Amino acid sequence: MFGAQFEQQLRFRSVREMSLKNVLEVLPNPENRIALSSEKDAMGIPKPQAHYAIDEYARRGHARSKQDFEQIARLMGGSNLRHSKEGVFANNQHICGTLSMGSDPARAVCDQWGRAFDHANLFLCSTGVLPTSGTCNSTENGLAVALRTVKHILDVQQGATA
Repeated sequence: MFGAQFEQQLRFRSVREMSLKNVLEVLPNPENRIALSSEKDAMGIPKPQAHYAIDEYARRGHARSKQDFEQIARLMGGSNLRHSKEGVFANNQHICGTLSMGSDPARAVCDQWGRAFDHANLFLCSTGVLPTSGTCNSTENGLAVALRTVKHILDVQQGATA
């Protein structure tokens, strides 16, 4: 299609199509983690190895949202529904996790303030310390964690110099 026919079809379809997307929260799960692989890169450094699985909670949310999308389509007189392939979950690109906070150095990377257990002067202020992203962008949560950590560092410094 070209010219006027293309423009007519573009106008027709653009006001008659919609795309719905769900964003599912993946609950924190200690089995979902990044570990060091026995495989090494060109510099001899162990490569990261991801261990990740979609849990039943997210699968139930996916199934429910599919029902809700079908109901929306029915109410709007929609047809020609096309769902994502069964069992395929798109990446929502809200990168979180891999830097577990905790009180036990054997089970976490940093303490509740983001201070690395292995390096006393290293603070991790990022979305990496969040256990999950929920269903929203993680940037603001990462900023809140960073501001909280900075306040802690400043409070400790002022207490040390006072």
